Amino acid sequence: MSINKEGRSEEQFKTNSAFFKELVQWCVENWSSLTQALKEERAILNIIKKIQLVSQSKDEKMLPLHKLLPSKGDNMISTIIMSKKSGIELKSGAQLKFYSDPDGVNEVYDITYQPTNNNVGVAPVWINEGKLWVKYEPSKNVDLNDDDGGKKASFEAAVFQIPKQWTVACWLTEIISSVLASQDSVKSAEFSVDILRQLIKAILTFYQEADAPSLIKQVILKLLARLILKLRLSYKRLSEAGKMSDETKNQTHFERLFIPADFLQSLMTTADEAVKEENENPYNRSKKDALYPAIVQDISEILMMISIPTESRK
Repeated sequence: MSINKEGRSEEQFKTNSAFFKELVQWCVENWSSLTQALKEERAILNIIKKIQLVSQSKDEKMLPLHKLLPSKGDNMISTIIMSKKSGIELKSGAQLKFYSDPDGVNEVYDITYQPTNNNVGVAPVWINEGKLWVKYEPSKNVDLNDDDGGKKASFEAAVFQIPKQWTVACWLTEIISSVLASQDSVKSAEFSVDILRQLIKAILTFYQEADAPSLIKQVILKLLARLILKLRLSYKRLSEAGKMSDETKNQTHFERLFIPADFLQSLMTTADEAVKEENENPYNRSKKDALYPAIVQDISEILMMISIPTESRK
């Protein structure tokens, strides 16, 4: 797909631009619907207690986890499970096994609890299945099992389901921005700035309003960093050609990148909270260099990307 090659007529450029704008509008609407979907497709529950209830009422050991969420797994592409550290009560070696079928044939993930989990918790899990069945297996070490047969076992977690349109929105955003970056004319650069503005605004709205788990936010930050890089490329082409508009010249650095101040503040707050949590973790107190969550690195990278000037300096 190409917007404007040398020798292409003005009319053809307008036609291609109109088609491209329709594609962008569809992509923006997709991000908007994703924001609402992610707000709704979540549940906070005690997975082991739910399994035990199903076992008592239906004499089944497999819990259809997806059926506890609004969509029941329909049109979902993946599931994110984030455990609550204070809500975990398990013995060493106890397992939660996840399957993509109700018969327990295709195991797609398992969580095996270890003593060190008491300090660091269980890492968030992203499973590429929209429908999941889960089974709990107590520790096989008899000495570690409770006298009550494991009835005190607990695994509290927030469960999120990701719609199929998530993949489409991310893919299409990458394709659109990459096509824009491949065009080297001034007219294409001006067009690119407007399109990237729409995409960045849509993604920022998703980031700030969807209340997404950190694993999703990490993907968004990487995607946003790439969009900003391509936006800077468009500005560089306009600056070198002396075609930067007066309106753009009068904008602040962050205004040119379409980055609001509250977003920057939220990034720094998120990073500070993550660093503080890790520093207070007993597991890290004996270490000289704490290993911080990946989202801290992603935030650092996008902040550096945002800070780079948008005009070439001669």
